[in-house]
Amino acid sequence: MIVDRKGTVLLDDSSDLREPDFPQREIDFPQREPDIAPPAYSDATVAEPSTSDGDNPVNGLIVATGYENINGTWRLDPFAPPSTPSLMTAIVSATNDRRGARRPRDGAFSAALASPTASFSSQYGSIKARLAVVGNPAHPARAAVKVASRHSNINVDLFEKTASKFVDLDVYTGRGDVLVMIPRSYSGVINLSSRHGHASVLPYLSTTVRVVKATSGEVAIIVGDGGQPEAAGPSTQLADHLHIHSRHGNVMVGFSGEDEYSPPDGKLAMVKRMLSQKLVKT
Repeated sequence: MIVDRKGTVLLDDSSDLREPDFPQREIDFPQREPDIAPPAYSDATVAEPSTSDGDNPVNGLIVATGYENINGTWRLDPFAPPSTPSLMTAIVSATNDRRGARRPRDGAFSAALASPTASFSSQYGSIKARLAVVGNPAHPARAAVKVASRHSNINVDLFEKTASKFVDLDVYTGRGDVLVMIPRSYSGVINLSSRHGHASVLPYLSTTVRVVKATSGEVAIIVGDGGQPEAAGPSTQLADHLHIHSRHGNVMVGFSGEDEYSPPDGKLAMVKRMLSQKLVKT
């Protein structure tokens, strides 16, 4: 009990000080899904996982991007079941763009590339593809491969080609350098051309070819026994065919695993050009 000085009772211990009981209500707040899902993760490179000998080969593969690079390893089999389209940021074919497209080809070569075994294209990204044409040697087949970039470099390494398998490979860039490596099993025709650049055959391959035509911007050669000058076209069934073209850049071809190519340093090339001009003036 608590009293003040006058004896007035302020607090009696016997009084009930419990709080009144109020009815308790549970309120359920509805949970809402966010109106906007978080953006998916994106990378600057569209890369297929590297394959191994145990992985299934692909057929009808399409990899196409807008600004992203393409980098990966693929095993191609013309007899394999058609593949689903690869993961891509944008489905854009550089070869179908008017400003970057090359003129259509005539004959069986363009017909074969109309439904390719594999197609890689990017408008502004570079392309680096390691390819192997595989399959049962008892069943001859031809793989058609298209590689195109409108504004970047291309590097294709055809590091393996099974016996009785043939390849029609078309590589094009509107602005950039193109390097293609072929295996020793390649047998057929190779055409290289550049409107504003140089066409060259790397050292190891150059010692094994027959030259049909050679200028600074265009080279036509035959590798092995698969092609003949008078029949240097896709109608030659038992031959490989490789077409490399760049509108503004250099084009090169060599043997996979043997020839090497290092792009020249831009600053070093500029210094050499300035020194050569100075020596000419003096």
